[in-house]
Amino acid sequence: MLGDPTKALTWFDRALGIDGNHIESLHGKGIAFLNLGDPDVANEWFDKVLAVQPTHPGTYTMWSRQRDFLFISCIQMH
Repeated sequence: MLGDPTKALTWFDRALGIDGNHIESLHGKGIAFLNLGDPDVANEWFDKVLAVQPTHPGTYTMWSRQRDFLFISCIQMH
């Protein structure tokens, strides 16, 4: 699973089928979608994490990293 976000998504979906609020699977899906280059979908999953656990620190860390990445990308384009 490590390094294969598509395979990871399959396992996260299985866990969420058992417990739809499994916080690490919700968060893991967000990370997997970031790794697949889909930050919009990743943010949807991070929102779900915060709906279940508003103080989840890993989600804020990922948002911060994503924001920094987008900022650097914009600077490099100009």
